Amino acid sequence: MKWTVALAIALLSATPAIAKPIKTERVTNTLEFSYEWPASAQGINGLRSYLKADLEKAFRQASADAADDQSIAHSKSYPFRQHSYSMSWDSEGQSSRLISLEGDLAWDSNGAHPNTSTKALLWDRQSDRQVAVSDLFSTAAAFQAQTRAAYCRALNAERVRRRSGEPPEGTFAQC
Repeated sequence: MKWTVALAIALLSATPAIAKPIKTERVTNTLEFSYEWPASAQGINGLRSYLKADLEKAFRQASADAADDQSIAHSKSYPFRQHSYSMSWDSEGQSSRLISLEGDLAWDSNGAHPNTSTKALLWDRQSDRQVAVSDLFSTAAAFQAQTRAAYCRALNAERVRRRSGEPPEGTFAQC
């Protein structure tokens, strides 16, 4: 009986395990490559296939670019420095139908500085395909009608905040 109670308490007090992201790392003489996505995307067949295909495409392109640079460096008799490529997708929100991912991309081909970029991906679970935000509205005007007022209120609040409480005037008050 004591063991049953102890086991029940242990199970109730245990914190759920946080699913780890899916991460692929590949290191060659010319490239250090990393690509990951959240575990929440792994269970969506089409999205998982899309991300796997994007991973392979990115790896092939980054590898080819690094090999080309290595060849040029060798022909010009200067040292080659290994390239790097890192793509990390994070879930930014989801509903029963949609999942929104934001991708942070960083790559370095040993130029003057590394490069960064962000991407967005909206996936429809029902149709199991990528969709554009514009696909969620019947027309561009419908999108604007639903978002414009909230956007203008937020913009003006930010303007007032940046002006230490002073409301914007003239052209700066337009939204």
